[in-house]
Amino acid sequence: MVRKEKGDCAKDSEQIENDSDDKMIGITGALAMGNCQENDDIDLLIITGANFLWLTRLLIVLLSPFLGIKRRKPKEKNVKDKICFNLFLEENHLKTEPENLFLAHEICQVKPLINKGKTYEKFLWNNRWVKDYLPNSVFCNNEISEQSSNGSIVQLSNCSIAVLNKIAFFAQRLYMRPKMTVERVSLHQAFFHPQNLQEKTRAEYEKRIGGLTI
Repeated sequence: MVRKEKGDCAKDSEQIENDSDDKMIGITGALAMGNCQENDDIDLLIITGANFLWLTRLLIVLLSPFLGIKRRKPKEKNVKDKICFNLFLEENHLKTEPENLFLAHEICQVKPLINKGKTYEKFLWNNRWVKDYLPNSVFCNNEISEQSSNGSIVQLSNCSIAVLNKIAFFAQRLYMRPKMTVERVSLHQAFFHPQNLQEKTRAEYEKRIGGLTI
């Protein structure tokens, strides 16, 4: 089942990539770890070009029905095989916060489906703080980071795109505001998690650590 879902997810990712300026699309959550249940959704991380995050998300929302992509909607209970676009980052804002064990684990389990210009490696390098929590995690060296901003210079100079992206951001945030709970959104990053699992994960971790005898 995991293999089939990853295959379907790869097809959806290619469709999204063809209609947007995405630099990387990756699987996160249970499917990335290979332990998803039959009725689980599929969590995706999208990394866009600079000043393209909210334009990309708008395209995804508008085009998904026509592309045959089953997108999970807020508070939807029947989520089997539906795509949850739960994390958006721009290529020049890859460092994620807060720095904690839950997010460190989420970063380490990302499985890239589409990776342009070594964006996945740049993502890992910008979040190397993860090693403070998971010291055995494998990360790339700083040679990747030296190139991380080069591809953004041309896009950042395109003021019209930046303005359109800002308009898309404010419009979508205004629409989402009455429905928002644990979501965190800014102009360059967006975290859409249907449930806040950070406290639950921390409590479970401390419980297991407390049960160890040395």
